[in-house]
Amino acid sequence: MNGKKLAIVIELNDAIKSEATKVCTELSKKLDINYIFKRTPCLHIMIESDLSYDNIDEIIKVMKNISSITTPFFIDSNGIGVFITSTPVIYLRWKKNNAILKMKESLLQTLPNHHEDINWVMKSTLAFHDTSYNTLNNCLNILEKYDFHQKLHVKSIHLYEYSLHEDEKCIQTFNLSS
Repeated sequence: MNGKKLAIVIELNDAIKSEATKVCTELSKKLDINYIFKRTPCLHIMIESDLSYDNIDEIIKVMKNISSITTPFFIDSNGIGVFITSTPVIYLRWKKNNAILKMKESLLQTLPNHHEDINWVMKSTLAFHDTSYNTLNNCLNILEKYDFHQKLHVKSIHLYEYSLHEDEKCIQTFNLSS
């Protein structure tokens, strides 16, 4: 399907979504940094990625099952981080907890033809690709006034479609059991 892949994500919501959206809007207006913000329907935490469209029916079945046995839970944000790569990756950090680790383990055990990404970091990317080391200090100055120590109430998981040349798209939402 034209290099399109699937990912399982948790979308940001409530106060932390509002705070992250304000940051991305300010980065866009002041520094013209908006590659991530323009491409995604909602800032999110990627749980699993690089899933094949060939397995979409099985992936949906797995997500339905996991969402039906998982109750809503909270994740604490843990400030901002920066990965030093060819273009800096600015991201919102998250603390791992038993609920998210259990969900990730269930996905890894049941997703077809999928293996654990040993480099996985629980994060929400705020800026990447159009960042540079010349703008990094200005980015950090913008970020310092925002509150990134909040809770995210995880009430659903989402199946996203993505590719290098197209915007991300939410294909389906799975509400967690109540």
